[in-house]
Amino acid sequence: MSDYKITFAPEVNLTAADFAESWNSIEQYRELSTAQTETVAQGQFDFGATALVVLGGIALKVTTTALEEYVKQAIAAHFKKPQQATTPAPAPERIEVQVMDHPDGTKLVVVVLK
Repeated sequence: MSDYKITFAPEVNLTAADFAESWNSIEQYRELSTAQTETVAQGQFDFGATALVVLGGIALKVTTTALEEYVKQAIAAHFKKPQQATTPAPAPERIEVQVMDHPDGTKLVVVVLK
């Protein structure tokens, strides 16, 4: 099992809480892991993120490539909500999902725009 911590660059226009809500609204993803938010110290990330999404206990059989696609689809689902009509959705081909392994086994996922 792996734990993933996800953060978003400001230009993605998505908060950790919004992503967690979107992820958890998709049954297939919720079955992999329930997304939860976690507060982080100001200045921990270069772009000022103050919250992360934590996906705990993802099975090892889920590849990094599959997780990247799931993240992109959850972002797309968020921007399809009617209340998001005024916020421009990032084009899927511009979303870049970077996964970094940490020595403690945690994986940090940074979502940026290309």
